[in-house]
Amino acid sequence: MNRLYNSLLFLIANTSRAEKNLELIMLMLQSTTETIKNIKSGMDSFQASVLKMTQDMQDSSSSGE
Repeated sequence: MNRLYNSLLFLIANTSRAEKNLELIMLMLQSTTETIKNIKSGMDSFQASVLKMTQDMQDSSSSGE
């Protein structure tokens, strides 16, 4: 991963619009970070809902007997 990262930085530094390219990369990384956080939050919410639903189903089947 470091080789790829270093190569990418070297290529970007040798272009005429290095600052603009770095800004674009920074924006992409920030949006990727936010997307991953949102996906993780959604998965955690989904898991909590499924666990609660499973517990409620077990409680209702226990009380029905």
